[in-house]
Formats: sequence, structure tokens, C-alpha cells
Amino acid sequence: MRRGIIYYIGLVGLCALLTACSTGAGASSGSPSVPTTTATPAPNVLALNGDDTSPQAASVCGGVFSSGGGDPQIVYKLSDSIYVEAVYGLPYASYQLPADLPVAPWPLPGAIGSSQLTAQLGGIPQLNPSIGQGSGILLTVCNAGAQPLTLAGAQVLVADFSPASGAVDAWNGCDGAFVRPQGVYGGGCGGAIIADETMNANFAASAGKGATATATQVSADGQNGYGPLPVTLKPSSSISLLISLKRPNALGTYEFAVDVTTSVAGGASVMSPYAPLGPQLFALVAHKFTGQACTSSAMQAQIPTAATNPPTYYICPEA
Repeated sequence: MRRGIIYYIGLVGLCALLTACSTGAGASSGSPSVPTTTATPAPNVLALNGDDTSPQAASVCGGVFSSGGGDPQIVYKLSDSIYVEAVYGLPYASYQLPADLPVAPWPLPGAIGSSQLTAQLGGIPQLNPSIGQGSGILLTVCNAGAQPLTLAGAQVLVADFSPASGAVDAWNGCDGAFVRPQGVYGGGCGGAIIADETMNANFAASAGKGATATATQVSADGQNGYGPLPVTLKPSSSISLLISLKRPNALGTYEFAVDVTTSVAGGASVMSPYAPLGPQLFALVAHKFTGQACTSSAMQAQIPTAATNPPTYYICPEA
């Protein structure tokens, strides 16, 4: 189990810079002043897969950021005191299959779970991940500083968005494949995340790039001594937050990012830079491919009866 965050704009009075601040003698004449506007600064989002600070974090935080044999993750340094790892927890995303596949059995370009298959299908699956209740952003926060750190909250940002171009074909590894002579092979997914803090971040239905959603508390596990936020992290201690998301309605590729609000030794609250998560595509599925669909008589007629060495794994479109 993995243990498992701003800008401040000051306004300066201009009156002292003027020759006179009141009506009457000495008031300046001429063209009226033109109102000016101040641009809102862009959110400070760190580079995706930027400098991996896990070696430095490990020296202070121990093995808290160990990925447990899963996909390698990046540990981001948000400040001198804060290291975080932000991943999608139990996303069970699907692979987007090549365009224009025939509605017929399709041999996978590698064995289920193999690096060859992952590479041929374009990397880790990123289509229609589960991000709602029980899933979402798993955020691990470590206090690498010498002083206690108060963690007050977290916020999620739509760092980037591009609309979907249409429906796609999809296969989820949880749906297995078909192989001779065994038949349906693999599939089935389960598991659960137990985090110190369970939270929700709900975006407005019409929200787009640049929109933010503040994470709200759902529950606190309590097993590690943490109650609901705000909580105090001792030096070298860590906490995990599971932030389930309600995304905007528009289909497309979203890049979410997450930050935290903290304070040290009773000082002012500060919002950290945003730690990015990888792009995820939410799209309509034209054809869902599974291993079970290969057992229909129509699909069986198109799959060679002889076993191969190495085995050939097929997936088929559901009727």
C-alpha cells in the first residue's frame, strides 16, 4: 500500500505617485486617465515527467514513494519542504486500438502484460480511465523539511484540454483475450485504495482549460493518526490523499494537475505549484473488443483452430 498540493498579487496604491490626489488647486488637467487591467498569471504547472527527485525524497521520506512494482512514477519537488507523487489510482483505463480495424478477430501484437504489447499499443492505456468514486488522483505528500508542516487542502486544475475527434475502438486488459487451446485468457480486475484522506473534486459541467476544482473532504481513514484536513505532518512523515474527480462534460483529452495548500510553523498558507498527471482521453467507443466476444460462433469461424508457438492472443468486437 502506497502511503497513500499561487500566486499572491499585491496592489500598490498609485495616489502617492500623482501630483495631487484630491480635487481643487493643483489637480492635473488634460486627457482623462485610461483604465488599465492586470493579466491573471497562468498557473504554475511543473513539466510532466520532469526532473525525478525520488532519490532526494528517498533520503528523507524513505520508501513512501515506492511504486510497488507498477509503472515508474515521478516524484515532484513542490518546495523545499514538499515532495509529492501524483498518479491515477486504479484507473483501469482501456487501450485505444488502431483506427479502421475490421469487425473481426484481431491478433494482439504481444502477450497480455508484456512490454512488447504495451509498446505496440502506444504505451500505458489512457482511454476512459475510472476517476470517480474509489479511483481518481492518488496523491502522496511527504514533509521533507525540518519543521512541522500543516496540510490544509488540495486543488485540481484542467491544465490542458483538446476535444475528441470521434468514436474509437477500445480494448481493456481487464476483459482478457482468447488463445488456443485454453480459450479465454486473463481478465478480471479488482482491488481497492485505502488512503488517509478521501476527497472529491467536482468540475462544472462546462469547465474547460484553466478551470480549477477544490477538493472537499469525504472521510479520513484515521489508521495513521490523521483526522480530516487540516493535519500536521511531522518532518519526514507522509500522508496519502485519494481525490475522486467529476470531470467536465466535454469529451476529449484532459491533462489534470494537482497542488496543495500548506503552511509552516503557523505562517501564512501557501499554494504550491501544480504537479501534472499524464493525458487521458475520454471518448465514445465505437467497438469494444474483449476475449469473451471471441467465443461466438461467428468469431470462432475466423480464428485458426491450431495453436501457435508462441501463442497468438485474439480480441474480438462485441456484437
